[in-house]
Amino acid sequence: MSKVRNLGVLLFVSLLANLLFWATGALYVFYVRQHGGVARFIERFGTPSPIAANATIESRVRRSLFKTLEPSSAQSPTVFLGDSLTELCEWNELLDAPVLNRGISSDTTVDVLNRLDTVLALHPKAIYLMIGINDAVEGSSVAAAAGRYQQILHTIHKADPATAVYMQSVLPVLSTGSFVEMLGRNGGPRLNQWVREMNQTISGYADNKSFFYINVHDDLLENNELAGRYTVDGIHLTGAGYTVWKRRVLTFLMRQEPAL
Repeated sequence: MSKVRNLGVLLFVSLLANLLFWATGALYVFYVRQHGGVARFIERFGTPSPIAANATIESRVRRSLFKTLEPSSAQSPTVFLGDSLTELCEWNELLDAPVLNRGISSDTTVDVLNRLDTVLALHPKAIYLMIGINDAVEGSSVAAAAGRYQQILHTIHKADPATAVYMQSVLPVLSTGSFVEMLGRNGGPRLNQWVREMNQTISGYADNKSFFYINVHDDLLENNELAGRYTVDGIHLTGAGYTVWKRRVLTFLMRQEPAL
């Protein structure tokens, strides 16, 4: 009888261990892998922080830095505002213009709203805004993200109606890029559909007085996706991609005399 009981316990423990194994595998496939892998998962949930849930080490550093920096000595500066797509570019050198980079990796529309006060403290003459792709990656609906985007515009305009906002389109993605492939089999088409709908919505906010729409999206397309030569992982851009972006933006920068 004792042997039967021990065998039952052993079978129960074995079954429990198998369930835990498969549950761990499912967690990795359906969540950890889709959110940047193990390192990103540990960084996101293993480091308590009052900042946004999606904050990386780099983004926490930049948020802290922007809070402590004194307002720019430049009169009515031009600010580039957004996520890693903005952060990773050396805009001063690329554009040969005195612009301030306020891009933060992993930012969503929520994050930009939460730190908008540090941008408005600069009293910018112009803000070049690109935000939204991380909302899509995190599963936000277009309607919800667009609503927050509109709130960003409203907050800027309320702070200073003279500040011009250049709404740069959300960029397409490449389905075969390494980052996009981590999002699952339909990740690329899903994101590109989201991006198209988001751009259609935010372009409707342009009044060509305070808010202007810049269509960078179409310049980077090939076969209805982000061209491979313009990206390193399906989302982030190569130097060639930034050069295309530069050409589109320059026509608007040149209208800002004597701001630059």
